[in-house]
Amino acid sequence: MDGQKRRMIRRLVCYALLGLTPVLVVTTAKEISAMSAIQDTDPTSLTWTTARGRMGAPSETEDFPLMPELPEFRNALPDLAGPDAVASREIVREATWPISDTHNRTIWFQNRNDAWVYLHHFDWKNDLEF
Repeated sequence: MDGQKRRMIRRLVCYALLGLTPVLVVTTAKEISAMSAIQDTDPTSLTWTTARGRMGAPSETEDFPLMPELPEFRNALPDLAGPDAVASREIVREATWPISDTHNRTIWFQNRNDAWVYLHHFDWKNDLEF
């Protein structure tokens, strides 16, 4: 029996002794490749179109109007977009991609000259609640 099988059997025995149920997480090569592409991408150079081309479809998207006060997760956006964008309640596009098994990347885009361009991004642990 090789070392990897021995370690797996030891883990299963420990789980059984502790009354725990082992959880098997299967990550495909395609998922690993997509996560790597996201981690290696500089978000500040992205548009909505290039982001989807490089990182694939986001796991979540939402469009919302800029307001002077936004929830904690979005609170930097009004200052970054500027007072004119806030006054006119410009629409911001929020998109989130998983960058690893434990972290996500959210990127906000604003519409400039008929193109969604980078506004801001935030990498965060996927167990956080906002």
